[in-house]
Amino acid sequence: MSDRRHMDPEFLDPVPRPEKVDPYQTPLFDAEFDGADYQDERDRPRLTGQIERVFNRVKDGKWHTVEAIANATGDPQTSVSAQLRNLRKAKFGGYNVEREHIEDGLYWYRLTDAKG
Repeated sequence: MSDRRHMDPEFLDPVPRPEKVDPYQTPLFDAEFDGADYQDERDRPRLTGQIERVFNRVKDGKWHTVEAIANATGDPQTSVSAQLRNLRKAKFGGYNVEREHIEDGLYWYRLTDAKG
């Protein structure tokens, strides 16, 4: 087990604390998402909210597990993983999202060059 695990105070925080996104605020991420079933009108508001919540959670440069991010944002863990991958794409900023193995298939992530 990584000795840094204890440094994430929300590692096992079970209480979801979703951040509110102002629907009238200009989104930080205005690129079009993609996927086999993606429909812009239907999916963009939801996915834009997700990527903004994930970004706001990890932009501090500290290590976070997918579970901790999901608990803090209220988004499903699978969506958090997808948005961490999206943050690496050039159209969403091309951020450096580092990944480190903790134990038994568990990883944590950090953003090391947040521009926002």
